[in-house]
Amino acid sequence: MRFYLDHNIYIYSLNDESIGQAVETLKSDSVQFLYSPAHIEEVYTAFVKNGSKYQQNIQRIFEQISKFTDDMECLPSDTQIIIKREKPSDCYKRVAGIDTTQRMESDGKYKYQIDKGHYQELCKQDKHFQSISTLTYDKIWDHKEIINCLEELNRNMPQIINRHNFNVDTISLAMLGINKILPEDLQIQRGMYDELKKSHKALEFVVEILFRVLNISGYNADKEEATTISGIHDVTHAIYATKADKLFSSDKKFVNKCAAIYYFLGVKTQVVLCPQKEIAKILLESK
Repeated sequence: MRFYLDHNIYIYSLNDESIGQAVETLKSDSVQFLYSPAHIEEVYTAFVKNGSKYQQNIQRIFEQISKFTDDMECLPSDTQIIIKREKPSDCYKRVAGIDTTQRMESDGKYKYQIDKGHYQELCKQDKHFQSISTLTYDKIWDHKEIINCLEELNRNMPQIINRHNFNVDTISLAMLGINKILPEDLQIQRGMYDELKKSHKALEFVVEILFRVLNISGYNADKEEATTISGIHDVTHAIYATKADKLFSSDKKFVNKCAAIYYFLGVKTQVVLCPQKEIAKILLESK
């Protein structure tokens, strides 16, 4: 069985020995823990924000990730996500070599303002939108706004794919040998994970869009602009965690959105909410 912990759980474990003890108990019972570049991107983002004073924390976090996962990492490939042994420090060098922090922050803030404005307009038109987050992960996809949004996306998908395939980022990555070109006939459909899991880039594209659909409709959306960067990392965690049997997070909004998207796509990974003080207990009960 494979477990994937979100970044905050690693942070909490630095001051809560019970989490590490639970991990060791589970590892002795054949549970494999996985990390991904998303964890390392969060560390690098914190370093960019806090500077050299964060250097000591980086080493502690890397040591904890290595201890928990034995350096087993989910990584992108030209086809599906693969699992490979790599030290967090080696992944960090690669992440730092392609610094997208500033662009991510700018892009995240822009999308936040668009999503917030759209949701506020929906609430003006129909006050029932204020309670959209009370819908369960399976019922949200039957909401008329979500249905209409997905139908419009699929109608416009050829143009969206064309813009994606010829934008600056896709071309720049191609020059580095990273192929992000998507098939022109891609459509977003329920239960399409068996198809998506064969292509990391297609899985990444669809999961990002579905998170955006939920956010722009106000479903467990970020309420503050300051949290938009962590929201971008959440999307990446959701993508890589599809290689695990269970994904654990202390972020309720993320858990609700991720569970909804996994349900829609047919991803079998179970998403488990772990309140900070109950992480060790929930981990042990989840085997």
